[in-house]
Amino acid sequence: MVNAQTGRRRSSQHLPEQFTLANATVYGGANLIWRFLQHIGLFAALEAALAPHRKAKHARYSVVQEVVLLLLGRM
Repeated sequence: MVNAQTGRRRSSQHLPEQFTLANATVYGGANLIWRFLQHIGLFAALEAALAPHRKAKHARYSVVQEVVLLLLGRM
């Protein structure tokens, strides 16, 4: 993105996580859940367990991605 006032390119910024209810959304805590699932190795375990299940080459999402998205949706 370009800053309208200076004409310079803006760098991406890391947004700090806050543990308050100010400006909370329905997705509050999703980053923490995602990092926890990475920490426990869920994605690698799903890859190993679902390896025999393949989708068509033109499929947009893999089986593992679909399972993870369904799990996150239920959480």
